[in-house]
Amino acid sequence: MSRGVSRRSVGHRVRVWPRVRASLAVLTAVALLAGCTPTDDSGPPGPDGPANAVLSVTTIGSRLPSSTRNRLESQVSDVLAAYVVGAFLGDYPRQDFLGGFDRFTSGAAKLAVADIDALTASGFEKVTAVRATRLDARLSFLAPDDRAVGASAWVDFAFDVAQGGSTVKVRLTGRLALGLVDGTWAVFGYSLVRDDSDALPVEVSSS
Repeated sequence: MSRGVSRRSVGHRVRVWPRVRASLAVLTAVALLAGCTPTDDSGPPGPDGPANAVLSVTTIGSRLPSSTRNRLESQVSDVLAAYVVGAFLGDYPRQDFLGGFDRFTSGAAKLAVADIDALTASGFEKVTAVRATRLDARLSFLAPDDRAVGASAWVDFAFDVAQGGSTVKVRLTGRLALGLVDGTWAVFGYSLVRDDSDALPVEVSSS
């Protein structure tokens, strides 16, 4: 099972706790709206390490009504949280990282599989744990007549990857392009730079 994602009702943040076991399908369906009651998945960090960073999203350059903006931020946060959990977090040792692409379109997922070592933690050996140290995203929505049809998420994600008695710092920055597929947000493109503390930066793009 994947490491849990617990959404709190203060602002637009997603708390990623270590060692909270829950279904990812259920977790990503939880709305991130102010005034909601925290889910049963909320709780203190596990005894084996500090909590992960908070997924913080901010919408830029938007004149959308606040209620619409809150709803869209919640929906896109679900997509970003699903990617972070499936691609980097979870219970280690693990070998299946394809779950990170569950919220990608079929075309983007096929391209992402070819870039899996850059887009996930799959390229590391003997990993014992991965902790998120920064999960920031700035969102911009394409919303003619206040109806969102597309979005861009400029992300700045950082992780500590523990392996073989040492820790590698990983930073993932760039843009995820999202659209609505049958009424559900999905990633259809990406342009990201992966920078590890022990390797040269790698740039990957779906184009």
